[in-house]
Amino acid sequence: MLNNFEHFDEQIDKWFATSTNRIHVDRIIGPANVIGGVAPIDMFRVFDPTTAEVVFWGEPYPLKTIMDEVTRLYPLARAQGDKPA
Repeated sequence: MLNNFEHFDEQIDKWFATSTNRIHVDRIIGPANVIGGVAPIDMFRVFDPTTAEVVFWGEPYPLKTIMDEVTRLYPLARAQGDKPA
């Protein structure tokens, strides 16, 4: 996801070449379906606070699931790092 945000200019060029309708939905806070009639490929940087998902170029990124896994793994990684070499 970080690369998508950092290289947004490159992504928008690809989108323009592949989008059929060229309806660009960007920087929305709310459910992805808040604007009807828009293809998933036309959605960029949409954050749904009800699901904690970010949608970028139609692909959902489940932030809550990712954060839950980081929270689970952090103490395990910390314990491994604290062991003597």
